[in-house]
Amino acid sequence: MMVKVEIELQSKAEQSDKEDMFCAAKTLTNSLNSITITQANSKDSVLIATFTIHKARQIDVVEKIARSFSDTMKNYGHPSISFPKDRIAKNVSEPRNDFTKKQGQYLSFIYYYTKLNRGSTC
Repeated sequence: MMVKVEIELQSKAEQSDKEDMFCAAKTLTNSLNSITITQANSKDSVLIATFTIHKARQIDVVEKIARSFSDTMKNYGHPSISFPKDRIAKNVSEPRNDFTKKQGQYLSFIYYYTKLNRGSTC
């Protein structure tokens, strides 16, 4: 899932702020290639981080994202977190689910059955 974090800093954005923002995003993603840090065109005190995280419910990850950025960034100001529908990082693809709910249940059963019984000699 794509995440966009926009932070209005307490002062003008500097290179160290971009590095802090990258470090915060790095703690939340498994794909370093998906992280982009940009400066907003309208304000020189606004930085935007976009990156991917594992698919999860948005409500479950918002607090974790906010905490990571507030703990890592020294010039932390007013944050805004969004989950854009369109893909900002074109080189990152998410797995597709081309099966029904029932098929997913069967696949899950097969996966766990083989995981539990693989070492069995019966």
